[in-house]
Amino acid sequence: MILKLIKYEILSKLCIAKKKQHYAKKCKQLHELLFNRNNKSFIPQKFQRKDLWVCEGTIIGGEQFIDIGNNCWIGPNCEIVGGPAPIKIGNNVYIALGCNIFNNNHKYDNNDNLPFNNEHISQPIEIGNNVWIGMRVIILPGVKIDEGVIVAAGSVVTKSVPKCAIVGGNPAKIIGWRNKDLYEKLVKEKKFLGIHDLDNPANHRYIIQNNFKNYLSEPMPETHMVVERESNPPISS
Repeated sequence: MILKLIKYEILSKLCIAKKKQHYAKKCKQLHELLFNRNNKSFIPQKFQRKDLWVCEGTIIGGEQFIDIGNNCWIGPNCEIVGGPAPIKIGNNVYIALGCNIFNNNHKYDNNDNLPFNNEHISQPIEIGNNVWIGMRVIILPGVKIDEGVIVAAGSVVTKSVPKCAIVGGNPAKIIGWRNKDLYEKLVKEKKFLGIHDLDNPANHRYIIQNNFKNYLSEPMPETHMVVERESNPPISS
């Protein structure tokens, strides 16, 4: 009986040591990925799928802690780094260029080192379905962004965001709301923008307001894109 207990204890220690070694290896890979600026992009095999579009220059680190849904588009030069807490991104999520999503932070409220010590605090991040995240947004640890949310460009999201809210600023605050009835109608009818539509110029439509009429007086170049003029009255000079 004693020999069995000793054997079990040895095996348990070996198992824990192996897990620690595996985790340390993953942390080292993640560290090299983040701080080696020679990396132009890093997209793990897990995220090289037909229903997920990841643009050049984007880094996705800690893939075993990250889950990305269907029909998602991630713009260029984004960094999404997870672990050991998870990052979950829903379906039909569009993330514009230069966004940063990290779920780790440093501890600073102790006497070990300045400006912070080498301990990490990891908190989960969740992004719901049908979310649009504008350019250069930063999403911090512990944030939950509910479905249908729009995050304005340049925002720093420090707190959770309710369904169909429009947020902006640093820190991000609610600045408006989606039309919830229209949102539910579009969800029910499954009218989702396809990720491959963004790559086809023929599917783009631009609305140019009348106050840009001086610009429009120049001949427009040949293009596949549809250009419409909005009927708003011009701004007087």
